[in-house]
Amino acid sequence: MPAGYLPLVQRAGRLCSEFPAPVIAAQLSAESTFSDATSPSGAQGPAQFMPGTWATWGRDTTGKGFADVHDPSDAVDAQARFDCSLAAQVREGIAGGRIDAGSSVTEIALGAYNAGFGAVLGARGVPGNSQTQAYVPRILDLARTRFSDTATATPPGPATPGTTVTAASAASAGCGAAGGAVPVGPGGGPRAQQVVAAALTQRGLPYIWGGGNYTGPTGGGFDCSGLTAFAFHQVGLDLPRTAQTQYAATASVQLPGGYTPAAYQPGDLLFWGTPDNIHHVGIAIGNGQMVHASTFGQPLAVAPIYDGDFLAATRPLGAGATQ
Repeated sequence: MPAGYLPLVQRAGRLCSEFPAPVIAAQLSAESTFSDATSPSGAQGPAQFMPGTWATWGRDTTGKGFADVHDPSDAVDAQARFDCSLAAQVREGIAGGRIDAGSSVTEIALGAYNAGFGAVLGARGVPGNSQTQAYVPRILDLARTRFSDTATATPPGPATPGTTVTAASAASAGCGAAGGAVPVGPGGGPRAQQVVAAALTQRGLPYIWGGGNYTGPTGGGFDCSGLTAFAFHQVGLDLPRTAQTQYAATASVQLPGGYTPAAYQPGDLLFWGTPDNIHHVGIAIGNGQMVHASTFGQPLAVAPIYDGDFLAATRPLGAGATQ
């Protein structure tokens, strides 16, 4: 597959056990050969979503402000979430006696991906039409033969760990560390400024699913909540490890109002998603900017605070020059 797809597929393959990375890769190969294709029926992008289905499953994964069916990151993410939703529906159907358990959940869910869940219910399993009967074994054969090592292959890109800093060295690192000067806004207090400085020292590292902890990058990089946990640890505040639990831990100091990026101070935590499904977190640096580990294929970087499904900002360190 094209090198840029490997980390996307590996992330997608961790969402549910029925659709591991080799199966995700096999679907993409069969649907579009990893290309931005448009079918005669109107299916679009690498995962071949019809517009109506994309309206339900498409999600902006890169901070550009909209879900793009032609963007591999958005498309693979949507494909995996759709696959796993179908697998859950199949499990429920088997448990409720509406679907026969003669085939695996993966086989039946692949049948639903190809022909629709209604067709699965009508057949009580993999639909019997010729297209679906050919599609399901083809995907599983590709997964076994061509993409069997997809889950464990090493993604391309830099793997050199960044600088691990203490609170003292973060304070002295300034805005010019690891990638050139970045204007950091006023406010937040000295500890909040140290949090920002610590995060900025990691710029340029790759996004690694599950990467990073209190002591620094793991596997050569960070994911979004690994970066925030690392940065706040440098000033003595140990956040939980995931974006969801970081939101829960700081919701009591949520800032009032909706999406107001100009109001966010250095050290504010920024969350995207819903209260029960947080999918991204970043650190405000002032001036409407943030530092974050965004998604596969994108290095840890400074970026504008985008709207999309922005949920809330929290202020874990409080306000004032003494914080």
